[in-house]
Amino acid sequence: MSACVTIFYFLLIFDRLKRQAEKFSLSFIVLTRFYLMLTWILFYRVKIIIREFAGRAAYTVLKRQKGYFSVMIHAVIDMGSNSVRMSVYRCEDQEITLLMNQKRTIGLAGCVENGLLTSEGIRRATQVLAEFKGIAEAFQIGSLSAFATASLRNIANQEQVLHELTLAAGITPEVISGEEEARLDFIGSTRFLNLDTGVLVDIGGGSTELVLFEDGKALNVSSFPIGSLNLYVDHVGGVFPEKTERKAIKRHIRAEFQKLCWKPEQDIPLLCAVGGTARAFKKLCTELLSVPADEKSLQVKYLEELHRMLKQENSELRRRFYQVVPERILNIQPGLMLLRETARLFGSREIVVSPYGVREGYLIDKVLKKQ
Repeated sequence: MSACVTIFYFLLIFDRLKRQAEKFSLSFIVLTRFYLMLTWILFYRVKIIIREFAGRAAYTVLKRQKGYFSVMIHAVIDMGSNSVRMSVYRCEDQEITLLMNQKRTIGLAGCVENGLLTSEGIRRATQVLAEFKGIAEAFQIGSLSAFATASLRNIANQEQVLHELTLAAGITPEVISGEEEARLDFIGSTRFLNLDTGVLVDIGGGSTELVLFEDGKALNVSSFPIGSLNLYVDHVGGVFPEKTERKAIKRHIRAEFQKLCWKPEQDIPLLCAVGGTARAFKKLCTELLSVPADEKSLQVKYLEELHRMLKQENSELRRRFYQVVPERILNIQPGLMLLRETARLFGSREIVVSPYGVREGYLIDKVLKKQ
């Protein structure tokens, strides 16, 4: 039956080719060759498409069977009180690689009046979100997430701000709690660092998170509404805090830390520091104290030495601080004081600065878990 059908279609095509050759005054052989070539090209292209589709399907099935997720490029925007960052990651075979990191310092904590984010603060936030969205679109990054920490968490007009950000920038950041931020900090840091027991501290512009961990597991988390930038805004009148202002900052920090209900009786030798202040501390150790750049563990005495240098109110020393961390010159001293008080609180002797934190934790826990 199939042979008869094949012969029938062959005779039908033969008759159609003959008629078209007579219609266009072409050679029957030339027209036949043209149609055969066209048929071969179409068949070859269809075969390639089918092969690619089948290969991708088999690749996806194989990945799922192994418990992996397929290759994904994902951007994460972190709206902090001092700066906004966008990190772009490549995720494949349970490995995460940072491809790009963009930072804009906009100081949202300084744009809060009477508990409300001002129109200037909203304008700055909208502008940087729109810029980052444009960068993601230019690089054809179709997967993007955004979250906000103390920058939007501690304001009274949060709903209005989110509405305006959505309308103007097309992005609605997820506002995470302080405890959630601490948890994500721990997930992000321990995913890349081999840490067993200690305390993790994330000093941001508008909040500080603490995590007590043991045997690689988080036991207690806390968040305090004090950060390097809002301490500066609340207590400092000039560029660097004077003696009376430093005392006021110290009292403020200690008053907040007195609310901590889970402080261990024994000292915690290791402090894992996350965030901009921590990275600035490591950079200052390298540039001003000649500590090797590859030093993994920094001694607390380095922190005391930097604090002593800043207390001298020496213009030359302050100029050197500005050369190393120009973008943090206003809030570097309050931030280092926060780090110092944290080390004293737990009796820590060593500080490990983690380059990873809440953004990586958000990517792992909020994005990749759903894949």
